[in-house]
Amino acid sequence: MTTALADPAILALLGFAIFAALLAWLPGGRSDRALTRRIRRIRHAAIEAQAAPRRPSDLVRRERATRLGSMAAALQRAMPRLERMQARFAQAGLTWAPADALVTALLLAGILSLAFTILGLPLPAATALAISLVFGGGMLFVSRLVARRAQKFLSLLPEAIELVVRAVKAGLPVSEAIALIGEEVADPVGEVFREVASNMRIGMGLEEALWQATRRVDLAEFRFLVVSVALQRETGGNLAGILSNLATMVRRREQMKLKVRAMSSEARASAAIIGSLPFLVGAIIFAINPDYIAKLFVDPRGQMLALFGLASMLTGIAVIARLVRFDI
Repeated sequence: MTTALADPAILALLGFAIFAALLAWLPGGRSDRALTRRIRRIRHAAIEAQAAPRRPSDLVRRERATRLGSMAAALQRAMPRLERMQARFAQAGLTWAPADALVTALLLAGILSLAFTILGLPLPAATALAISLVFGGGMLFVSRLVARRAQKFLSLLPEAIELVVRAVKAGLPVSEAIALIGEEVADPVGEVFREVASNMRIGMGLEEALWQATRRVDLAEFRFLVVSVALQRETGGNLAGILSNLATMVRRREQMKLKVRAMSSEARASAAIIGSLPFLVGAIIFAINPDYIAKLFVDPRGQMLALFGLASMLTGIAVIARLVRFDI
């Protein structure tokens, strides 16, 4: 059993299948994200030049103290890209420190590696499998939280925009309307605008505070709101009319997403049934005749077939998941 599981070809195939499954669930590919960042830089270059980043959050709150001592502090100094991880955590609504998360993940990977070694896997294979499971599972968990928070944010954003429209029509300045959103609209929209209002109270400009908030809310609809407010303050115009049209557009986009989701529900249900059917049949066979299916786990040839089947299933599920996902 150990020899079969330690086969490099089998481990490579299993790793590829896990990678394909994670790729299917993670939002967008690297090229899509790079293109989006490039378009964003070109579109907002003039506005962002006036709102140069100053890390205003450092004036509002201290960097969250690490709980894991000098190891986390060393990671914080050695890995400048942890700021990107911190932004990802903020988008998910998490308050974790990146260094703490990395140290915790390494500890979990060590525990899993030890468990796999006790079960009979060689140390290199056990370590590679443990790291893949911990970091892959962590990425998947954070990505699902980001998607869930973004969906909730989009559902509340039209209400927040219309609140600004009513406040502006009533004669209130935009800054007070922004603060009103933080008081009246539920989280996560209220939380983001409370931070914007807090930054403005300590002397930050409205545009800069809004651009700072886009680091926590990486959504095109929210960036449309920021651009609308910034351009209106630069060039003038009917802000209430602009934001009213924006609220209508956001609602229509959400309605289109719901329609697409309803139209693709049959394909998603088929994917779920096809993906779960082999495991269901295997459980039924095990309940009826355990000795018959036990050969897949006892005999080295059965182990190889089971691993190839699992890899094929994961790859197929990943492909189907990509096919039924549409970006609106």
